[in-house]
Amino acid sequence: MSEQDCCYNKTAILLFCPVVSNGFPSRQPWQTLSAAGIGNCFVSYFLSNYTDHIIAFRFGKRLAGLREIVTDHAATKRHEHLLASCYRSCLELAERNGVRSVAFCCISTGVFGFPQRRAAEIAVKTVKDYVNHCFQKAGFDKNRLFYTQGDYGLFQCSEPCHSSTYENEEIIRKMVLAQGWIIEADNSLALTEHVALKTAVPTELLPVCPVCGKPLTMNLRSDDTFVEDEGWRHAAERYETFLRTCKDKVLFLELGVGYNTPGIIKYPFWRMTAQNPNATYACVNYGEAVCPKEIMNQSICVDGDIGEVIRTLEQE
Repeated sequence: MSEQDCCYNKTAILLFCPVVSNGFPSRQPWQTLSAAGIGNCFVSYFLSNYTDHIIAFRFGKRLAGLREIVTDHAATKRHEHLLASCYRSCLELAERNGVRSVAFCCISTGVFGFPQRRAAEIAVKTVKDYVNHCFQKAGFDKNRLFYTQGDYGLFQCSEPCHSSTYENEEIIRKMVLAQGWIIEADNSLALTEHVALKTAVPTELLPVCPVCGKPLTMNLRSDDTFVEDEGWRHAAERYETFLRTCKDKVLFLELGVGYNTPGIIKYPFWRMTAQNPNATYACVNYGEAVCPKEIMNQSICVDGDIGEVIRTLEQE
């Protein structure tokens, strides 16, 4: 990798370094990457004149001259787990180091043969999953939030046989520890030196429904099995009350909502803006900042990166 290969934008560059290489300056601890385990990463400062950080991650491995490769473009569940871990580890490390933007390459789709379409799907899903609960992390009162699409912090029956959900932090922590991770005081993950991560969790830790015995799954709206529990219904009531009582000036602010499930946020925002002459619809979206012509005079549509738009507003 040469200096010409880097982006000169003072961001984080992700360096795919699957094996220990002698081609990099000797001052760099590349051996750390080899010891980190597949799917993990670390921060380095190579080429620091051009970028704030480099996050190097590991997907494949070399043993006795052989690399672990996805043969015949047939990715297994284990390969998918490792690929998702690459993205997730980089995001966690970027957050801890205050990195504002991250540029990903298409990890493992070259010599390692991971199918490109599936790799892209895993990348998008992992990044979306990572931003879950960001409002709570930023200090927002949970009672003022409505997770209409579900909550990664909850399990539900996969059947489902009943409409209850279950907090999953304790069992997830046990799973993480069983894989060989150490959970630090700030909830960041660390590795014990020379300990290889396990890519599975013990069978006895797999959560099952206390009522019917079927597997528990994440409380996420993906099909008609989504459970709207008592907490969800109370949040929905608070949201409806807010909409019903705020009839004066209302700002419907939409950040990065696409067309996967537009009927949840986007279309209702358009409809409520059209019904209220005192309402304003504001949309910040990269490539999809649009609105119907009927509410154009009440709308502000910004086509751009959300982070860059917010930073520009902060400076003005």
